[in-house]
Amino acid sequence: FTLPGTPVVVQTMPSGLGITVDGNAYTSPQTFQWNAGATHTIGVTSPQSGGSGAQYVFTGWNDGLSQSHNIVVSSSTPTYTASFKTQYLLTANVSPANSGSVSGGGIFYDAGSNAPVTATPNGGYQFLGWTGSVATPGNASTTITMSGPQTVTANFQVISGNSSYQYSRAITISHSQVTANQTNFPVLIQGVYPDLRTAANGGLLQNANGYDAVFTSDIAGSQKLNWEVEAYNPATGAVTYWVNVPSLSSVNDTTIYLFYDNPGVSTFQGGAK
Repeated sequence: FTLPGTPVVVQTMPSGLGITVDGNAYTSPQTFQWNAGATHTIGVTSPQSGGSGAQYVFTGWNDGLSQSHNIVVSSSTPTYTASFKTQYLLTANVSPANSGSVSGGGIFYDAGSNAPVTATPNGGYQFLGWTGSVATPGNASTTITMSGPQTVTANFQVISGNSSYQYSRAITISHSQVTANQTNFPVLIQGVYPDLRTAANGGLLQNANGYDAVFTSDIAGSQKLNWEVEAYNPATGAVTYWVNVPSLSSVNDTTIYLFYDNPGVSTFQGGAK
């Protein structure tokens, strides 16, 4: 037995999303038997839920027409496909509560894109670092790859007068660079970092000699490390530092922290200069 009319398939990519045909709601794909030359209306809603923290956003029909439009039945166009792109939700938190804010959270981003986030401390607090899969945990402004729904937390701590540092940066030493576990190992930190210029040269170090910088083993900045300055250029932020790291693992990455910008510091904060 053959149904009369022309078979027309209305579907979505990915499959299983909602469609509307002549004002009625269906789950794709659907096949309709229509008379040649008849006019029907097809459409989709957008965005559509993809489960917790995910959604699908309409990008176009294969016939190039609008999200909801009329079609004229013809055997030359037996299939109409609405394509969607996947987006994931970025959730951003702060810790402790009321210590600061984060821009970039609460937004759906295209799958695979790099979502920007920026942490801003409230008065009396300073930024410590990120918890979550961000690109640079120690930078207040960074990105996170949206491979799925993501959650990040900006961590802050109370500033106690002029003795506290305003900024910090996490430095991660990859375990792949460590052939065997090491103790009291001298790690070379070398490069040009504009933030480490002195304030007179447009940077963030308040001391004319760049003394208001310190390395620590913890994100709170309480466990100071011994370190030395081989070279420092206050005009460019070019540095050559040697940091004594108590232990390096060949199995897990090791993270140390650089704290900087402290108007209350007037002497070198490392073990030697």
